[in-house]
Amino acid sequence: RERERERERDPSAEEARDQRRQERATRRLRGFGSMSAMAEQNRQQDDLLDGISQQLGGLHERAKQIHTESTLHVPLMEDLDVDVETTNEALKMETMHAEGIRKSSGVCWLYVTVIVLFGVMVMLIVLGLN
Repeated sequence: RERERERERDPSAEEARDQRRQERATRRLRGFGSMSAMAEQNRQQDDLLDGISQQLGGLHERAKQIHTESTLHVPLMEDLDVDVETTNEALKMETMHAEGIRKSSGVCWLYVTVIVLFGVMVMLIVLGLN
């Protein structure tokens, strides 16, 4: 709104502002040296952008391949998860079974049997030497 008021009051201020803009643009163009230098710079930028575009295209293709492979791996991972759970449950059951056998079969009588057999062996050796 203030700019509109300024224009109404002083149209020459708007003209002066436009002239300053043109001078800045002209200075920028002079910084490039010439139009051919600008054209060369534009060509280089176009080449760089083309290279980036090609790389992005390749990256896009790789991303699609990764997506396809990961989509194929999901069912395999789900099957593996089910198999691991089944195996884990079977292992727990076998562990409980082995624990039950260990508790039910007293090991004490084995030690007694070994001691008795050892005694018999010693007695046979002593009698055999006489």
